[in-house]
Amino acid sequence: MTGTSTETLPPWSDLQGVDTNIVKLTTILLNGSNYQQWAHAVNIALEGRGLLEFITGEFEKPNQIAKPKEYKQWRKFDCQVLTLIQNSIEPKIGEIFFNYESSKELWDAITKHYGKKRNHSHIFHLKQKIEKISQNQRPVIDYITDLKRGWEELKLYQLPTSDPNMRKERVHAQVYRFLGGLDDSYDAIRTQILLSAELPHLEDVMATIEGEETRRLLMASSSTDQEKIEAQAMVAKKQNPNPRSGKGENWCDNCKKEGHPRDKCWFLHPNLRPKWWKEKVEGKSKAEYSKGERKKGFGAAVRTAEDEGGKGERNGSGAGSSSNGSASNRSREELGSLLAQLAELLKPNLKNNSGYEIQDEDW
Repeated sequence: MTGTSTETLPPWSDLQGVDTNIVKLTTILLNGSNYQQWAHAVNIALEGRGLLEFITGEFEKPNQIAKPKEYKQWRKFDCQVLTLIQNSIEPKIGEIFFNYESSKELWDAITKHYGKKRNHSHIFHLKQKIEKISQNQRPVIDYITDLKRGWEELKLYQLPTSDPNMRKERVHAQVYRFLGGLDDSYDAIRTQILLSAELPHLEDVMATIEGEETRRLLMASSSTDQEKIEAQAMVAKKQNPNPRSGKGENWCDNCKKEGHPRDKCWFLHPNLRPKWWKEKVEGKSKAEYSKGERKKGFGAAVRTAEDEGGKGERNGSGAGSSSNGSASNRSREELGSLLAQLAELLKPNLKNNSGYEIQDEDW
């Protein structure tokens, strides 16, 4: 029975190589004082392409004699990584790092030269810069952006820790720093957060403050809109005072009556008067004329009676004094009767002296 052996493929065998259009890994070039930022950017760029293991040593170099095919493939990828790292170094210091044969050798040399130096002066100034950051009446998002930028830069110089308590203390310190730099207008909500039984996570605290800012902006916008509306209404009222002073829609400022607007007023527009109203006015006119004629008739009768009575009195001393006295008495009786009839005739006219005025029910 013949056995078969399965050859183990190297871990880099599935790599497709580096895009030839990429000449450098990051826009941050190593200049000697920015090693932490540069190293962080290079690590991310290599890991995203599956090449990080070349500089960490996890992709070990195969034996060139025992495994020439694997060595050739490995060498191709490693040279590509080596070139990318060299192109990410400023020329003024890059010359001292161009004689290394592998990407790991180059990476270790750079780390030894710059990475082991903790720039205490830079760390001090960076912390001072972070302490001076405050909201200062700016939008909360601008304040958060400045703080996070400073913290990310400082993180490059901090020693990593796996201690959960230490990591928790670092996060709490960031929460205190963020709350301390807020404007005094957030004092109430800041106190509420600090009095919590469990201090919220930094991202939760930032989200709470941003939500409060949004709420205030909405309230301020609503209040401003209402004030604008009231101001516009006040200006309009001053410019266009209402002459009706609270009257209904059907108020005529010509005849000072309700029931029709000015443009429908019959006094201003006689042509709008309906036929029935004209007939009503004509009927009233005839009735008034008839009453006037009757008044004239009664007046004439009264004057006649008075004249006759006067004549009887003047003739009382004559021979026919007896008959004249009887005539005078009759004249007085007739006069009294006429006056009584005249009074009865005038009663309804005194009660309802409406004339030709247009009443509310006419409209």
